[in-house]
Amino acid sequence: MFITINPIIKQHLLFWAAYSIYFYLINLMGNSGLSFLTVLYSLPFFVFIFYSVSFSLNRFVPNQKWLVLIFWLTLVYGFSGYLLYELTYGSFAQSLIYGKYLVEGRVFNLMQFLQIYLIMIGHFTFLAILDFQYSSKLRASKERIYEMNLRISEESKRKQFEYFTLSQQVPPHFLVNVFQAWEQQLMKTELPMRNQVGEMYKLMHYFMVSCIPEGPRLISLYSEIDACRRYISIQEEFSRKASYIDWNIRGNTRGALIPPTGLLTLIMNVFKHGQCNNAKEPARLEISVNDQGYQIILVNKILCSKEKLLSHGLGLGNLCKRLELVFKDQYTFSSEQTKEWFTTKLIVKF
Repeated sequence: MFITINPIIKQHLLFWAAYSIYFYLINLMGNSGLSFLTVLYSLPFFVFIFYSVSFSLNRFVPNQKWLVLIFWLTLVYGFSGYLLYELTYGSFAQSLIYGKYLVEGRVFNLMQFLQIYLIMIGHFTFLAILDFQYSSKLRASKERIYEMNLRISEESKRKQFEYFTLSQQVPPHFLVNVFQAWEQQLMKTELPMRNQVGEMYKLMHYFMVSCIPEGPRLISLYSEIDACRRYISIQEEFSRKASYIDWNIRGNTRGALIPPTGLLTLIMNVFKHGQCNNAKEPARLEISVNDQGYQIILVNKILCSKEKLLSHGLGLGNLCKRLELVFKDQYTFSSEQTKEWFTTKLIVKF
């Protein structure tokens, strides 16, 4: 049963057991009739002083509440004086002595009582102060070690991600160079794919700039809208199907900022999981910019279960993390799904 006790509580119990034996032996020298039961009877008094002072120091010193600390210690020491009087001279007196300062049968002497009182509270107060200092330094050391381990872990992960990025078999920069080379080769031809390759090159370059660590964390909403239109155009060329998206843009989009590929992520989500090839039920994109911020609402029809692709939630999840890193508490992002429609809403405050 004793082994299952919390290690800290176990240490404190062992300390008080050892102190009880020490206190009994040192007082036995001045009072041979002192019983160990009397020491155990007085032990709660010692415990009260030590833990009350410890609580006061840990609770009020870090917050620098000095007046509250003084008031609390005054109550503790006042009540301790009352307990000591009851243990020595009062109705619960057990002829307790400390060395030869108090002997059984003597009348109350104020100076002797104050001497005993100051020895008692001083002894356990200094123990509490030492415990507070030790605990504070130990806690500070643990916090520094924890922060250092976090920095080491973050640095290790950063180097690992940097290595993986540099060692990619097909880095984005390589793909951009390929599309640029194709565009130059097709420049003098009349093939339909010439424009497609040119648009693909611009879009790939946009993705590459957005993904590099030293790239911009925010771009104008106007540039993001332009990239979205380019992506839609490429999708229409590849699928040979017209895309129906009702654009409703109000306000100055050049003055609004958004993380790169922020709006593009929502548009790509429509083409992957939504239906935007039906002229009767087009997707609706509303962008409203004013002096307080901007709002983006995108509504699209959901594909039927047979046509729907598997969703991992990575796109929207990564977008939410980027929005939080950039805008902190200055944005709200929500998504809502009904049986047939999916709605995403982004509000950013300036």
